[in-house]
Amino acid sequence: MATMNFDIASKGDARVAIFLKKCKEGIKHDLANGSSASGKSVKLTHIAAKHSPDKKLLIKSQKVEKLSSMLYPSGASVFYFDSDGNKYTLSNLHKSDDYKDGKTTFNKGNVAEILFAGAIFLRFKSKATRIDSNQIKRLIESLPAKSNTGRVSVLSDNLDPDSQQVLKKPKDAIHFIYGLSMNNYLAVKDMTLWSAWSKILKGAVTYANSIEVSRHADMFYKNGLKNRIVIFADGETDQKGTKVDVRVTANNHKGEEVPLDLNISLKAGPVKQFGQYGGTKYSVQEKLWKEFFGIDIKNLYTKDSFYGMMGTENHDKDMAEALNMSYAKVAPKVAEALGTVKGLDKFFKAVNFHMTRKENPVFLIQLDDKGQAIKYDTSNIKEALKGLTFTSKLEKSGTLPMMRICTTIDGKENTFLDIRVKRGDYSDDGTPYYRNIFEKGKHFTKTLSTIIEDKLVDE
Repeated sequence: MATMNFDIASKGDARVAIFLKKCKEGIKHDLANGSSASGKSVKLTHIAAKHSPDKKLLIKSQKVEKLSSMLYPSGASVFYFDSDGNKYTLSNLHKSDDYKDGKTTFNKGNVAEILFAGAIFLRFKSKATRIDSNQIKRLIESLPAKSNTGRVSVLSDNLDPDSQQVLKKPKDAIHFIYGLSMNNYLAVKDMTLWSAWSKILKGAVTYANSIEVSRHADMFYKNGLKNRIVIFADGETDQKGTKVDVRVTANNHKGEEVPLDLNISLKAGPVKQFGQYGGTKYSVQEKLWKEFFGIDIKNLYTKDSFYGMMGTENHDKDMAEALNMSYAKVAPKVAEALGTVKGLDKFFKAVNFHMTRKENPVFLIQLDDKGQAIKYDTSNIKEALKGLTFTSKLEKSGTLPMMRICTTIDGKENTFLDIRVKRGDYSDDGTPYYRNIFEKGKHFTKTLSTIIEDKLVDE
């Protein structure tokens, strides 16, 4: 079991916010192997600096900023106390999965959706005012306390950005429709956690103030017509197989709702993954390699040989070995495919499909840990990658297989894409669950992305 580390230097307040929310809601922390109470879980209630162990602070009464200053950089400088007064150090605490994905507390990516969409909503509401994080905060504060789905409707202010005079034209109707799971909604409404979103907010503000959004806002302000503009942040509650997390529509001249080219697949933090095929069935491997490279695995190994590797009582090991065998069998064929026009065409189409789900135009916007908004566009992937040569090599990610696709730019070879097996949670029937995930590499970002600038259309 991995011991806890807040890693504030690189993670910011993210893990501190999860820690605070767990303590406020009475969610237990697991104790790591090797602690005096190994295998147990405890409700942590107080914290104290090691040099002043008697000066205990009630955790749930603190704000993220205060906790971060005490815990910096790892959390090892303090004692943790449970409701019975027992004392623990950082090494006693297990870094559970919720510190990785936030499933039992909140998910940073889902929180990012409402903040990001809120910034776009504010941009359409007021062309004259540059959006900032305080405006987004006021918007979130104005939402109902426990209504995790809803609508905010306003009229545009029609202020001219130069003269500050009200334009003599019909006011546009601007609607903000949001939907989050309750745990994520309560997290974004909790103002004690607000500093944990600082990097997300910085990227969201940059995007809302950029030409990407302001060119549309500018058009609606100047067209002299009454418009209905709707910003949706309901990706979590309305998936339906879509890649779109945040979208914007407006009425055409017939009053029909049509999409703008602001269909966003949103990622928060240093997330590399953009797609996956889950499961350990033969059919999953069949679909994966056929789709990406045109490889028919039936010519390489049979269904019986694949499932024949799962005959022992060690199911974890069996499935891992079957997947390792599959990747090893296809590896030479992947290398061959990347050397052909037909093979590259299949590869490019597969990448674009998993980035967009054929909902073009869909753009992946990554709000990274530097506060940047990075736009990925694969709509013209073939042209963008024209002239590049791709190679592949089979590697390992721990004990699990990874197919690394590389390309060379300016004399430097680097990763374009990884297709690798990742161990996940157990399935409902108790069997191990594995996923084939698709991750962006350094040269994927170099060739298919741009950093968004905080610059309005008329600047």
